[in-house]
Amino acid sequence: MNGEFEDCKEFLEKAFNLGSKLYEKNDLYLATIAYNLAKYYSEFDLEKAQQYINLSLEIRKDTLEIANVDYLNTITVLATIFRETGKYTKAENLLLGYLDQLGDNKLSINRVEDLYNLLGDVYDRKGDYVKAHKVKSKVLDIAKLKFKDSPIDLIPFYGNAGISFMRYNDNQSAIELFSKILEIYNDYPDSLN
Repeated sequence: MNGEFEDCKEFLEKAFNLGSKLYEKNDLYLATIAYNLAKYYSEFDLEKAQQYINLSLEIRKDTLEIANVDYLNTITVLATIFRETGKYTKAENLLLGYLDQLGDNKLSINRVEDLYNLLGDVYDRKGDYVKAHKVKSKVLDIAKLKFKDSPIDLIPFYGNAGISFMRYNDNQSAIELFSKILEIYNDYPDSLN
């Protein structure tokens, strides 16, 4: 498996170098390759991953609408890198700034719940359990609306919120959320496979 990753990295770096010669600096092709290189490097070299994701974000910022899912994914990866490197304030500011830019229509954006979930994780890691609890509650509300016809998709949101609620000492709510997970698994036993 490690050899496959190395082959992938080599291919992406060659494609990026070739693309840099063939395309203008603001081309989405380069942004996509930089994004994929950042995802690759995020497994073991967060500094290099941040370089590539910053490049991807810079290109996408100039060429995509802010609500575009590729732009959202790039913000998510950068915020995750900040979180994983202990740069919680940078992650928080990036996510809050992006959510603010999305404005009133943010709840209609595909995967916005992932941004809020990541923001809640950042607060958890900072030890700000009050903010984490508030954000995770909001994530649950959004997820329940988006996945009302697909309870299986709610499981990770219930689990993440349950853990966050435990840290906030809201144990009763945490128990209720974990119980909902068990109910879903009982209702959909095939989902365990």
